[in-house]
Amino acid sequence: MDTYTRRIPQPMIGMNWQPSPSDYASIPPPSKYGDTDFANDDFAALWGPSGRNDLQTIKELGCNTIKMYNTGHPAPNGHWMRNHKGFFNRARELGLSVILPISNYFVGEAHKNRTSPPSNPLDIKAMVFDMVAEVYADGNPGSAIMWAIGNEYDLIPDGAYGFFEASDIATVASYVIDAESRLQITPDKALAFTSPVSAATVPLNKSIPCFPPFNSLGGGCAINAIIQEFTKRGIEPQRFIAGVNIYEVRQQLVNYFEAFPRVLPNVPMFHGELGWSAADGGDGKQAENIASQFSTTVDLARKDSYFFGACCFEFSDELWKGPPNTNETKYGIYTFAGQSKQTASQGNHSPVWGAQYPVDDLAPRPAVSAFRNAVQSSPIGTDGKVVTIESVHFGGTFMRLDGRGVSAMSNSGGGKVDCHKGAQGWEQFLLREIDSGIITLQSKFFPGVYLRMDGSSVKTSSGSGAGVVNAQFGAGDYEKFRLKPMQQGEYAIESVRFPGVVIRMDGTGVVPGDAGGGTVNCQLGAGAWEVFKLNYI
Repeated sequence: MDTYTRRIPQPMIGMNWQPSPSDYASIPPPSKYGDTDFANDDFAALWGPSGRNDLQTIKELGCNTIKMYNTGHPAPNGHWMRNHKGFFNRARELGLSVILPISNYFVGEAHKNRTSPPSNPLDIKAMVFDMVAEVYADGNPGSAIMWAIGNEYDLIPDGAYGFFEASDIATVASYVIDAESRLQITPDKALAFTSPVSAATVPLNKSIPCFPPFNSLGGGCAINAIIQEFTKRGIEPQRFIAGVNIYEVRQQLVNYFEAFPRVLPNVPMFHGELGWSAADGGDGKQAENIASQFSTTVDLARKDSYFFGACCFEFSDELWKGPPNTNETKYGIYTFAGQSKQTASQGNHSPVWGAQYPVDDLAPRPAVSAFRNAVQSSPIGTDGKVVTIESVHFGGTFMRLDGRGVSAMSNSGGGKVDCHKGAQGWEQFLLREIDSGIITLQSKFFPGVYLRMDGSSVKTSSGSGAGVVNAQFGAGDYEKFRLKPMQQGEYAIESVRFPGVVIRMDGTGVVPGDAGGGTVNCQLGAGAWEVFKLNYI
């Protein structure tokens, strides 16, 4: 891991946070919100421990990263006199990494200064210097891990408000580097750059050159254009991390993960936005898809991978993005609970002079539990080992998991677990220790799908076994096991939820070429049919 990526958690489990209050319901926003920057002391009642405590909530969801869309020009030179130091310090206390935005507004102004300078242009370079100086106020970047320069420039057509090009992203990056030099920031403290793009294969922004092989990959042309502009400016290529905003689910995410390095080799990547609107299929569909998305991305973000992880889009609904109950207004995993019970005041300074804002009560959608279960059931920071599970009694017969159709948690589980002669994709499991002596067994072929045992009906030993062994999306109590050593290199697989109940395999009649057969269920106590060899791949 190089100088610029070593600060970035892997897997990155992030949350997009832009907590627009309920009275910010249209464009332009109420004047009291100014630059719509909420990660500052004026809005501490939204994120701080004496208020709604959003940062604590995000941490408890299992996140290690927070991503915003706007941190304005800071005090003392910024018009809105924003002070972000308290926010940065609180994030650091909680162990949350921060992706720092330099928003489309600043990059768009840099474009105007380059192409059609106004009579009184904004000094974007000076503004960027102040942003960098605030982050490095004590000489270190603290909770900050990355600069996000603009967002989805590929979707902004020429002539639209805020239009900019890849060269303008490189210009702003050069302003950051100049500020680092003036502040004497050493390379080991410098941060990576990103500029998240959409997963569209054809950019709306016609300044982006689009040609093979980059036009075969969603976002590929836009990412390549940025890399080329960075190269022209002499910006180290390893300092750039691709960000791709994508709204797909499990297999499509796996397909993208596999395609990306074929088109853009040696380029690290994360998903800057990954989520689902509750307006598209309802709250249940949102929860199902978010569970699928994040169980997949956490598992893909392995330590030896170019892929770092993803940021959920988003923490709470933003009402200003469209008419009520439309797609863009219902991406939040939290929504407004109703009439706000509290208000808070911005600071007693120009130009807000204590303007009040609602501290809205938020209600969790089912997606909150789905997200938490998905990321917390994945063994963060544990590499795991790929194994096959072979019956000792039926040599050459392996446990097989068919996870087709298992895309959301179900009380009764799903899919099918049986036997197969020989071991291929469906017979491979990722074994991970999630606590002392406690393991999960996740299908390698079906990301996010785990081996499940329901031993509730197993009260005595039975010649034919009993209970249910099948599959589950995500890992809870029924998906946790202990390995009980038998003879040298042989184990029984015991349920944590149902002590004494072990997995049983009857491989009678299973022959090479079968699609799957035999029986896998449960037994009370371990005999010959309950003993397995774990073959590490």
